[in-house]
Amino acid sequence: MLVIKRIVYIFLSIIIVPISFFANITWDWWTTLWEKRTWWSVPLFITLAPLYIICFLIGISLEWWVALADS
Repeated sequence: MLVIKRIVYIFLSIIIVPISFFANITWDWWTTLWEKRTWWSVPLFITLAPLYIICFLIGISLEWWVALADS
C-alpha cells in the first residue's frame, strides 16, 4: 500500500509542476495585459481566463489528492 501511495504521489507531482508553472507565469502576464487594455487584450483575456481558472482548480485538486496519498 505504501508503494502505491508513493507512485500516486510521484505521478501527481509530475502533473502539478507544469500546471503551477503555467499559472504563475500567466498570472503576471495577464495582470499586465489587463492593465494595458489594448483593443485585442480584452477579448484575449476573456478567452484565456477560463483556461487559467481550470488549471488553477486542477492544481488545487491535485495537491489535495497528493496530500491524501501522502497521509
